[in-house]
Amino acid sequence: MDIEQLKQKALSLTMQPGVYLMKDKQGEIIYVGKAKALKNRVVSYFRQNSSHNEKVRKMVSMVNDFDYIVTASEFEALVLECSLIKQYNPKYNILLKDDKGYHYIHISDEEYPRISAALQKTGNGTYLGPYTSGFVVKQTVEQVNKIFRLPTCSRKFPQDFRKGRPCLNFHIKQCVGLCQGKMSKEEYHALLDDAMDYIRSGGSVNVDKMRDEMEKLGSVSLVSMYYSRDWCDNVYVGNTAFSGSLYGVDDHYLTAVDYAVNYGRSFTAADYENRRNVALIDAKSAKSLFQGENPIGGTIEINGMPFTVVGVVSSRSSSGPVINNFKDYQMYAGSTAGTIFIPDVCWSVPYRYDEPQYAAVRATSTNDMTAAGDNVAKYLNENAIRTTKYKYESKDLLQQASDLQSLSESTNKQLIWIAAISLVVGGIGVMNIMLVSVTERTREIGLKIAIGAQQSRILWQFLTEAAVLTSMGGILGVATGIGLAEMMSHIMGTPVAISVPACIIAVAFSMVIGVVFGLVPAMKASKLNPIEALRRE
Repeated sequence: MDIEQLKQKALSLTMQPGVYLMKDKQGEIIYVGKAKALKNRVVSYFRQNSSHNEKVRKMVSMVNDFDYIVTASEFEALVLECSLIKQYNPKYNILLKDDKGYHYIHISDEEYPRISAALQKTGNGTYLGPYTSGFVVKQTVEQVNKIFRLPTCSRKFPQDFRKGRPCLNFHIKQCVGLCQGKMSKEEYHALLDDAMDYIRSGGSVNVDKMRDEMEKLGSVSLVSMYYSRDWCDNVYVGNTAFSGSLYGVDDHYLTAVDYAVNYGRSFTAADYENRRNVALIDAKSAKSLFQGENPIGGTIEINGMPFTVVGVVSSRSSSGPVINNFKDYQMYAGSTAGTIFIPDVCWSVPYRYDEPQYAAVRATSTNDMTAAGDNVAKYLNENAIRTTKYKYESKDLLQQASDLQSLSESTNKQLIWIAAISLVVGGIGVMNIMLVSVTERTREIGLKIAIGAQQSRILWQFLTEAAVLTSMGGILGVATGIGLAEMMSHIMGTPVAISVPACIIAVAFSMVIGVVFGLVPAMKASKLNPIEALRRE
């Protein structure tokens, strides 16, 4: 084909990501590349473009035809490109054909194998890869050796058994101490197999095994392991940012916490098997991120990775303002900013953790919640693979809710005392203002008494003035409070509830304060001697 024919063929390509293979007249693959959009990328080669460097122009002049492979994502295209370059070794892939761009995890061929990072396949043993990031490979090897306490020293086994003292890693519990000869070959290879499974599966096999074992514990009905980030950032739908909670959940989670799908679908086994970037959202997230539009099929960007919304979920539970049970707690403790769920197998795409952070446990009965939590926490602390010093703790949700309510009640009591002191101080201020008013209006009061005004009318006049003054203050305070609450709700994205009876009671209480503290000035005014009052300048 000539350039024009190649260009016309390229114009018929899809805009999906994929890999393209350039061929010469002999049909030999001379270049392999990846593209975010195949059509745009391949067409660019056959346009008259002065920006092409000499290598590209030379390669294009040799191209007689090309093939392409469509992939589900750009990341898959990258992995496929790597594999094809290794397979065909194209002459124009200069930067990649010498293995500098790809790395391997090497399991040595020894009686007691070691795990290490390798730049290329140079010897015997087992190689996992290739991988595109040398840093990730190195980090993975270090992490696995640390987690499973595999030896990283230069000693040869078994010939170096019991020769010399164990190294520092053994004393700080970073090595099983194979050099002491206390571990059989079978035990070591079983440990190595666990490490290999961990590398291949990202820990999912171990997690599934632990979950099955935990569900056999006393008082435990169902266990779900999950990841969580509260008030996460770098989550967007278009230009709309999300500031709620993000969960990486297994296929047990929705059942464990009693969630149901409102519309759309839930996660499927295929989502987990194929590591699909899909997401479930709750109604709050749907409203804030999609602003009334149907979210199904929409895309959420999480740390730069796209996730497709497949369903909207909600808790089956309903609750009131008082926490009396687990259903009440779910509403009380739920995120007011919304929640997004993704499969736990996809968590490592936007984030990286060695193992799930949390476990949601459904007990066989409400009375067994504490026992179930304690049993699971004990099991995890004894068996979970951890790279940190932190331990799992059992948290009874009902107890947490009760503690939150107790804290709320304690805070309310403190606020009541503060409000009471503020009201007393305010009342004293009202009384002082009224006393000053009586002093300044002495001649007016004396004149009214002189022309026949009764003491009771003078008394009620000043009481009414005090009540009106404090009522206006109460109305202004309530209006200011409502305005500030609405403003904070708009800024933080949290709902606000306005109690009309509480507002009425607040205004009425302000009026009562005015009457109580205005009583002394009013009585003073009503008891003035008219003759003395008229004489006062």
